[in-house]
Parts: sequence; structure tokens; C-alpha cells
Amino acid sequence: MKAAGCSHGSICGGGRYDDLTGIFGLKGVSRVGISFGADRIYDVMNELNLFPEMIEATLQKSCFVNFGAAEEKYCLHLLTSLHESGIPAEIFPDTAKLKKQLD
Repeated sequence: MKAAGCSHGSICGGGRYDDLTGIFGLKGVSRVGISFGADRIYDVMNELNLFPEMIEATLQKSCFVNFGAAEEKYCLHLLTSLHESGIPAEIFPDTAKLKKQLD
């Protein structure tokens, strides 16, 4: 598939591969496949100016540790309040030792 409006070639390819598995010792098995080239997609997007001029990193300002279900429920209310105020925040997704959560 060629990207419209740019000088680069195909950004993806694929097709049917008869007996491809034969080279690995499994004869008579046909497959289909598809592949996307991440480098080629990046080059096309760059050439077509599809990236924003400045990408703002969202660094978390607050992070809640998760000590259990009751604490998690309490923190979810606080997270909602922080998000509504425009403050990035998160909570560790499950209970784990404090060191693991802080790492």
C-alpha cells in the first residue's frame, strides 16, 4: 500500500505464501501474512507533516499507592477530582508491595 502524496514506496505488504512452512519442515501448509514498516510509516508521516510541532509530555503530578480494595475505592474519588482540575494523576493498578509500586 503506497501512501498518497509522498515519495516513499510501500508502507505495508503481505500476501499468500504457499508451502512457506516447508522450509521449516512442515510441508503442505499455506499461510497468509501482512507486515507494516514502522520506519517507513514514520518517514511518510514526517514527510507529510503529520506530527504536531510540539508534543507535550504528560508527567504525573500525583501517584497513589494501592494498599487494597478500600483504599483504591477512596483514591478513585480523589483521582477524579484531580483529573477534573487538570492535574495528571494515577493509581497503581493492583495491590503490591510498596517498593514494587514505587519502582
